[in-house]
Parts: sequence; C-alpha cells; structure tokens
Amino acid sequence: MNNSNQDTSIEKTKMTMKKKKKNPYYLVFNISFWLITIALVLISSTIIPWDKVVPGSEYNFPLWLRITLSALYPIIILGLASLFLFYKQISIYYFTMYIFLVGLGATLMWLPQYIDNEVKWLLFPGDVAVVFGIYATMYFIATFTLTNVRVQTIRNYFLNKKIQKNHLTQNNEAIQNIPEDDQIL
Repeated sequence: MNNSNQDTSIEKTKMTMKKKKKNPYYLVFNISFWLITIALVLISSTIIPWDKVVPGSEYNFPLWLRITLSALYPIIILGLASLFLFYKQISIYYFTMYIFLVGLGATLMWLPQYIDNEVKWLLFPGDVAVVFGIYATMYFIATFTLTNVRVQTIRNYFLNKKIQKNHLTQNNEAIQNIPEDDQIL
C-alpha cells in the first residue's frame, strides 16, 4: 500500500517538473518587446542624450513623431499581449506586468529633456505626470478587475460568435449550392 502511494507521488513530481512549452511567437514577442522598449527610451533621449551616445550628433525626433511613437507603442504591445492572454499563452499576472512595464517605458519616454540647463517638456509642463497617471490607472484597473472567470467569459463570447458565423456561412453555401429546380420561389 505504501509503495503505490510513493509511485503516485513520484509521478506527480515528474508531472510538475515538466515545463510548459512556450509558443515561439511569444518568445519573439518577448524579445521584441524588450528591444523596442529599450530603443524607444534611448531614442527619446530623455535619460541619455544622443550627443553622449553618438558624439557630435544632433539627432532628435520631431515632436509629432515622439508623440506618435509614444501612442503606437502601447497600442501594439498591449494589443498583442491581449491576444496572448486570449489564446492562453500568458496569464493575467503577466498581462498586468506588461501593462506596468509599458507604462514605465512610456513614462520614461515623456520625461523632460535638459538642454542647456533648461527643462524642455514634450507638450506642457508636468505632462509626464498625466502619462504616469493614465498608466497607473490602467494597471490598477487590470489588477483588480481581471479575473480568470472574466477572461473566460470574454473567450466564450468571441468563440461563440465565431461558431455562429461559421454556421451562417455554411448555411449560405448550402443554400447557394441547391439546384435551380429545387429552390422555392
């Protein structure tokens, strides 16, 4: 009797030791996320000015491009993270961590530049506080409202819509394939 209990505990240990295989797309996403985040923070030249990175360069993005990049960055990253959450490639915990890290990166992108001992804000004085507030709010909303039950409800809703759409297209194809003589006028 004791021997069978040991066998089952060994099997359970072996099962828990097996690592879940990650999706290769998620690995590419993770590497891309870190590279893009680091590149955008460095390009914004708020932490390290470009003339220190590349001596003699006066490379700065125009205002409209910095704002566009800081708007597209979270949309793309959080959109892809939402898809990974939807298809069960990441957990809710990792999704909220991506929100936190995107917020941190975006806040660093909006830090004011110091040019000739003068503070140069991106849009208006204190705009970094607004950006920080937006991302902090997103993080806390996601932390306190996202649960496995709610995510599963969203999955079921969209999967049911997809199934209904497939049935409708199959019915339409079946109706179109009926010979002319059999159709009701």
